[in-house]
Formats: sequence, structure tokens, C-alpha cells
Amino acid sequence: MSSNQNLPALPTARRIEWGVRLHELPLLIGLVLLWMMLWQTLSLLSLVSGFIVAFTVMRLFYLPPVELAGRFNVWWAARYLGFFLWQLAVASCQVALLAVRPGPPPRTSIIAVKLHTRSDFILTMVGLTTSLIPGRSWQISIASSRRSTCTC
Repeated sequence: MSSNQNLPALPTARRIEWGVRLHELPLLIGLVLLWMMLWQTLSLLSLVSGFIVAFTVMRLFYLPPVELAGRFNVWWAARYLGFFLWQLAVASCQVALLAVRPGPPPRTSIIAVKLHTRSDFILTMVGLTTSLIPGRSWQISIASSRRSTCTC
């Protein structure tokens, strides 16, 4: 009887796949568009070089797939965008007034908000939206039960 039977299996290295799967197309297109925006040109050369760079990045750096619900509600997306733009305008005016107003700086505070979601996409969108509004910062801590606390 050999002693190798009781040893756990060693993890295998992730093999590099050369093809692009269907669910990776939005990422590929997004990276190519980002590349073209960084170079500020719309040409065949920037498209081809963007594709090469995007493909290389997708193969060298592992990005876990983002699970989406597969549905998109235009009404709620428009409300979310309107709310965000309104908050952005109000916060910008408040920060501008605080910058020119004489007197002591305003008091700061910490607010903890429990965000109950299982979606990493929603968690990322809430964090990005909060961080884009001037005068606000955020910290996120994810509990093991997949319930998150967003501290704004």
C-alpha cells in the first residue's frame, strides 16, 4: 500500500483559454472602447491594438464573471440616474458654499447603512455612485453572511 493515497490533490493551475466566450464579449468591447478613449482616436489601428491589449488583459488577469439578473428595468434605471444627478448637483453646490463660506469647518459624522444584497454588481454600483458624489466617502465591510454594511 502506498502512502500517496491519503494525500490531498494538489491544485492545478488555471489554463489559458485562447477563445473569447459569449459572456466575455461585453468586457472585451468595454476594454476596447476604454483603450480608444484613452488614445482619443477612432482609427483602425486603435481598434486593433485595443483588441490585442484587451484580449491580453483578459487572459493574463483572472476576472471572475459578474452574475447579472438578465433583466433591465428602464424606468428604475432612469429614476436612479435622475436621483444620482440631482444629488450630484446639490452636493456640488453644498461643497462650493462650504469652500467660500467663512467660519469653522462643518462637523463630520459616520453613518452606517445595512445593505442587504447578494449581488456584487449592486454592491459595486452603490459604492461607485456614493464615491462620485462630492463631499462623501465610503467604506464597505462585507460580512460572511453576504450582508454588507456600507459606511458613508
